[in-house]
Amino acid sequence: MEGILQKPDPTVGKLQLQVDDLIERVTDKSMKLLAQRHAELQQCEFLGAEILQSSKQFQRLSKRTTRKYKLRRACFPCTCCCF
Repeated sequence: MEGILQKPDPTVGKLQLQVDDLIERVTDKSMKLLAQRHAELQQCEFLGAEILQSSKQFQRLSKRTTRKYKLRRACFPCTCCCF
C-alpha cells in the first residue's frame, strides 16, 4: 500500500497543469473584459456630460426665446388704442 501512495501519478500532474492553465486563461479574459467595461463606462460618462451640457444650453436658449416672444406680444400703453 505504501508503494502506491509514494508513486507519483502522472494523471494528477496533468490535471493540475490543465487546471492551472484554465485559471490563467480565465484570469486573462476577466482582466480584458474588465478593461473593456471600464473603457465603455468612461465613454458613457463622456457622452452623458455632453448631453447634460447640450441640455443646459437648450434651456438657456429656450428661456431667451420665451422672453423675446413675451416682449413682442406685450401691450404697452399708448394714446391711440389704450385711452
